[in-house]
Amino acid sequence: MIVPTAAGGLHVTTIGEGTALLFWPSLFLDAAMWADQIAVLKNRYRCILIDPPGQGASAPLTRVISLSQCGDALVEVMDALAIERAGIVGCSWGGMVAINVAARQPQRVTAIAALNSASRAPSAFERIQADALSHFLRRFGFVPWLCKEIVKGFLSPAAIAARPDLVARLTTDLQRQNPVSCAWTALSLLKHRNDQSALLPAVACPALVFSGGKDRGFPPSQGRAMAHAMANARFETIAGAGHLAPVEYPAPITALIMTFFAEVLDGAEKTSS
Repeated sequence: MIVPTAAGGLHVTTIGEGTALLFWPSLFLDAAMWADQIAVLKNRYRCILIDPPGQGASAPLTRVISLSQCGDALVEVMDALAIERAGIVGCSWGGMVAINVAARQPQRVTAIAALNSASRAPSAFERIQADALSHFLRRFGFVPWLCKEIVKGFLSPAAIAARPDLVARLTTDLQRQNPVSCAWTALSLLKHRNDQSALLPAVACPALVFSGGKDRGFPPSQGRAMAHAMANARFETIAGAGHLAPVEYPAPITALIMTFFAEVLDGAEKTSS
């Protein structure tokens, strides 16, 4: 289904039954990145899979959007599905959205898992890179050279060397995206995103913060600092993981998510009953 939101029409798929978990993926990817997690979690949770603005089957993006607009859009998805409160699982961009919603609309969030994410604003050099990437995408699209460079940022060097299947999967996922829309998402997330550090102390719900030991963009030092700034967060890492840990290390990440939400959500339901 397509849900009209502040960030455009978002494609939403529901799989499974039970307590609601909403999933928001990384920049340049769609809900398919969560396939390994959903195969397991759908047996216990109602999994709400969101294609982000301008990606996947969501409406094309034609402007810069903010993290707060993305957060509002996620809540609008909840409203459309009559979900009062839910857990949020986000990777990179999705983790930023999870933090935004948990801080600004805490009554709607039971717990969050922010994977391979960050709260800081882009550096000056990253903003220059974002401009160049946006121009390239508009003119040439996801050509093989660009896909190769993006995948190098997604995965650890070990995975790139040993997992050609994973490289091929991500390349295919990139090439099915709308390059003009992704030029706008690049500007939104890589150039214009605001610093959310001041929001972290307002995240009162249980939070799982995960960083990959080989994530060059958002290293563990940043994730650890984020978790420390939240009221009720735990920090986890896998030494060999890159920026897309749910794809590169599907079984450990799925187990981590399952254990976390079983404790904070299932445990809360038992207490309330």
